[in-house]
Amino acid sequence: MSEAPPAGPGHLAADQRAQAHQTLTRHLQALAARHAEIGRVNGLAMNALHHGMHRLLAPDDRYRSQMAAVIEQRGDRTRPPDLVADRRAHRLGGDVMTDERLLEHARHGLLSGPDPFQDPHLDIYAAPYADHGTYLGGTGRPHHTEDVWASRATGEMGWSFQIFPEPGTIVCSSAIWVDFMRITPGHPPGQGPAGTAQVRTYTPYEYLWNNQSDMAVARSSAHWGIYVLSWDLHGGPPALEQDHIHPAPVWDDLTGWNWVHANPGWPSVTSDHAFPGYGPPVPTFPIRPERLYSAAIWCWTTGDAIGQAQPDLGSYALAALWAQVRMIVIAQT
Repeated sequence: MSEAPPAGPGHLAADQRAQAHQTLTRHLQALAARHAEIGRVNGLAMNALHHGMHRLLAPDDRYRSQMAAVIEQRGDRTRPPDLVADRRAHRLGGDVMTDERLLEHARHGLLSGPDPFQDPHLDIYAAPYADHGTYLGGTGRPHHTEDVWASRATGEMGWSFQIFPEPGTIVCSSAIWVDFMRITPGHPPGQGPAGTAQVRTYTPYEYLWNNQSDMAVARSSAHWGIYVLSWDLHGGPPALEQDHIHPAPVWDDLTGWNWVHANPGWPSVTSDHAFPGYGPPVPTFPIRPERLYSAAIWCWTTGDAIGQAQPDLGSYALAALWAQVRMIVIAQT
């Protein structure tokens, strides 16, 4: 199946798609910079304590030899390198929805509490979607493992990384996009009075992560978001309509001392849904006529570790997430 984005009425032009990717990338870089600064400040005291404790313990030959052995065994204590290839070769599990269940998800998504709309108009999207996008950045790259993927043809998206034995940081994201317009009964697409819209999605995912410290800090996090841009039909730059980051991260973790933290199912994956019903519902936003809209379901991650800095001092960060956007619904009223 072709990966080329669709073109024509109701879809973004090539320059608008480039603007959408550039805008989301700049937003990700700003989010990651703020997140890194918070992590740096939180880790200052811990790193100072690490430094002092290491100076006390390093002269002890037994301590040095035992810590060196622990750090050398990192590879044996973590997931094998073919994990990501194995997971990507087999699509996420889950039952096949009946038409009735699919419509129920479209009507209410996985929203908690009352539906904000009364009898909304629903546009239901499934693969192939309008577009996809990925980003991979950081310091100290290439890392031992680093990969990011997204496919508009299948809705699959995700990323993976391991920072060890090299030091460094990583920031990466995957996104699936849909294009849409204002829909008002009795009017052509893009016409009629202004209204209110909400993005809903059915996106199951699996993930794992593992942070390990030996007198050095390791950090990682993962987050889901919905990002909506619009363009005037007569041209002009994009306008930001919605920037929603789910208030509960998939995880957000910092380790120090000789701690080992991991996802609840480690060494197996943990399963969940993006924007689940037990969380707050996705906010609505105004939708106007004479504009073209594009919405991204996206996930992003950060990681930071010093690797094997010395034979008896280091930290390790590993993470991976596999998702499939099975449905995106634009509800309007």
